[in-house]
Amino acid sequence: MEVASPHWQPVLDGLLRETIQGGSFKLIKHRNKWYAYLSITEDVPEVETETRLGCDRGQNNLAVVAPKQGFGKFFKGQSVKHRRCYFQKRRQQLQEAKKFRALKKWDKKERRWMDAINHTVSRRIVRFAEYHNADVVIEDLEDCRKTMKQSKKSRSDSGQSRHNWSYYSLEQKLNYKLALKGLKLIKRPAPYTSKSCSTCGVMGKRNRHDFNCPNGHYHNSDLNAARNLSQWDGFSCHLDLQRDASVMDSSGLTDGVLGTPLNSMNTVKQEYVQLSLFDWARYENPTP
Repeated sequence: MEVASPHWQPVLDGLLRETIQGGSFKLIKHRNKWYAYLSITEDVPEVETETRLGCDRGQNNLAVVAPKQGFGKFFKGQSVKHRRCYFQKRRQQLQEAKKFRALKKWDKKERRWMDAINHTVSRRIVRFAEYHNADVVIEDLEDCRKTMKQSKKSRSDSGQSRHNWSYYSLEQKLNYKLALKGLKLIKRPAPYTSKSCSTCGVMGKRNRHDFNCPNGHYHNSDLNAARNLSQWDGFSCHLDLQRDASVMDSSGLTDGVLGTPLNSMNTVKQEYVQLSLFDWARYENPTP
């Protein structure tokens, strides 16, 4: 018996030593080769982490993972965009030729390719988290397709369309790979993680890869979002903005986020207020 990938060898050794419990089993033949698929149950001790890493997911960069301070890792997405455009063009040709059986195989090939990309990215993120002995924090992007604006031109382009953005697949793979190492995947609300400065916390302007802060700080926009995720447990910005209502409703939150102090800025004026997201003292003892 041969293991398909070297990183599965410890699993096979654990099954033979009976330290890992096997579950359902499937035997599949593909291209004159037989493959065994086996689900397993393994007890993993929980690791006491020292810090957190923020992971910002996107299209220009599939993922950017970074601690509060120091260097981060970038996983570029340009090659994925070009490859998706190629798959789209070939799919249109098969549709016009009415080769539906070949079209079905082509769709499966694209899914397997993107699945392999997400496995590679998630595995490298987990290695980075192990090196820092850190849990990983990501944005809660549930139902994001309903809240993100996108032009019809971008929607029709397979390389640009957010409907082809496989962020949930990456999240699933990150979750179980981190669990195998005794680490955690933490989800945080998405609003303002990309619009606030990771240095001083005030609202700034994002233009593609650039983020500029009113206080003169400049960051790469994706790296800035990853650093915000690594140090936030919530936010203290205005929660009555219409564009964020669906996100808050999906999280079941009304006055605060994940145990953070209640927002005292909602009671007087319904207007834009520039806040420092790291100045918690004013919210711990709010003035009447």
